[in-house]
Amino acid sequence: MDQVLLDRLLGDATLFAPTGGHRAIEIYQAGNAAGEPQVQETVLAEKQVSAWCREGQQRRERFSGGGGGDDGSSLFRLLVCSPRVLDRDIWPLPVSSSTLAAMLHSLDIPALFPRAVCRHVPLATAFESLDTGAGADGFGILLRTNLSHTWQYALALAHDPATRTTTALLFGLRSTEADEVLQSVRHSARHLAACPAVLPCILMDRGLDELVRDAEERRRSLTQIRIETGSQGFHHATIMAMRDDRDDLDLDVLMQKLTSLSDSCSGMAAVCKMQHSFVDVVSAFETATTAIAKSSSGRYARQQLRFFGQFLHGVESKVAYTKASVQDQVQTIYTLISQRDSRNHMALARTTRRLAQLSRKDSTDMRVISAVTLVFLPATFTSTLFSASFFDFQPRAPADKVSPWIWLYCLVTALLTCVVLASWWHFSRRQHVKADAAARRESKHQHQHQNQNQNQNQREDRDDDETLALDTHDAPSPVETVLALGRRARIDDFRPYLGGSISEGMFARKVTLPFDSPSRTETVNISPTEQAPAFRFGH
Repeated sequence: MDQVLLDRLLGDATLFAPTGGHRAIEIYQAGNAAGEPQVQETVLAEKQVSAWCREGQQRRERFSGGGGGDDGSSLFRLLVCSPRVLDRDIWPLPVSSSTLAAMLHSLDIPALFPRAVCRHVPLATAFESLDTGAGADGFGILLRTNLSHTWQYALALAHDPATRTTTALLFGLRSTEADEVLQSVRHSARHLAACPAVLPCILMDRGLDELVRDAEERRRSLTQIRIETGSQGFHHATIMAMRDDRDDLDLDVLMQKLTSLSDSCSGMAAVCKMQHSFVDVVSAFETATTAIAKSSSGRYARQQLRFFGQFLHGVESKVAYTKASVQDQVQTIYTLISQRDSRNHMALARTTRRLAQLSRKDSTDMRVISAVTLVFLPATFTSTLFSASFFDFQPRAPADKVSPWIWLYCLVTALLTCVVLASWWHFSRRQHVKADAAARRESKHQHQHQNQNQNQNQREDRDDDETLALDTHDAPSPVETVLALGRRARIDDFRPYLGGSISEGMFARKVTLPFDSPSRTETVNISPTEQAPAFRFGH
């Protein structure tokens, strides 16, 4: 990492929150001792962390100068920093920027490590000491997980083969997770002293266990969704359940759950891919740090790593199945939505049909009322007209009940009724004829527009065929040759001739000649060695 970028990162005050409570553990195994290793634990304040790192460097130098590394003794040192403050992020780090810089310098850890820690970048890589002094052949590994909430940590593991001393820095664990790791470190003290790769195995074991729990939880959530949608155990479904319209389902909520499940599966797949990188890096580190290849500690670490590799394949298969099933459920939800929309449309169509029937009944009733009104209206009009004061249609004798002019009333009423009904029928028929004519004109206009578009497309296709060019090494094209013969031929088709190949230059064209004759097939041999193509016409 560039020093300018490192200085910028160390100058960001939001990434650091110095605090105490750092827990250090040292495991020393004498070379000639067959008993249990010595384990010493201390709790450090923030100001004591840099001194603890320098002390380890001095002890490595003392072991190297005094032959401590030749007698088979080994030292494993682990610093578990204070638990993280936030649930989602490792930062702010529980040390100051100056303390972090001193730790990196003392242990010769690359400056890339704090960048991976503070920028939430998953990392699994090995590093070598950049010190050019005598005997400076140290190496180590950097691990940064991409887990979401639980077991999110960053580990720097530096090993000095000259003194067989390993120093580890661990950031980002929660309080309960740190207690669990320290407990496992105490139980594995003998293996850690001989094989430092056991520490990342302990961390990976806990992380993979949590990953499996998450995968199983996602699978149970998917099973619940499948039960709700009716696709779980469908072969046991009853007829009534199959006929259920499923209006009780909240499809929007189900889609949100499925989207969340798909995102979780993608995240778990990314974690599995990163854990495979962890296995590869830790395996290489174990091979380089284990003094005796057939030692029990080395076999224990290799067995754990092989188990992790197969374990990850199993988790990946479960995640892949869950993700594929999520996609199937999404299609099921889409089908349910379509079915619900279809049912709604059918219900709307039935309602519309019923409304149309009711409207038709109302229209029939109104026509009956109109007809009755038209029948009685002329009679009412005539009666009102004849009862006016300027007409006298009274009976001639007081004893007469009916006026002798009753025939005139009937005649006028009948004539007016016929005129009104005929006018009503005539105007109604004209309105229907106009509506039918307008519909026919609209249909004819649409048909003509479609024909124009089709003809335009055909002309464009024919123009494209006529403008098709072929490189014949300066030889005249068939169109130019036909025009040179004085025949204004129109080319309707252009395709490879079945009797030859494109490399031979054999083509066939359908040519329509200007005089009255049937269309002919023109076989044109376009050869690069000839100056002009030869023609062969046949009916």
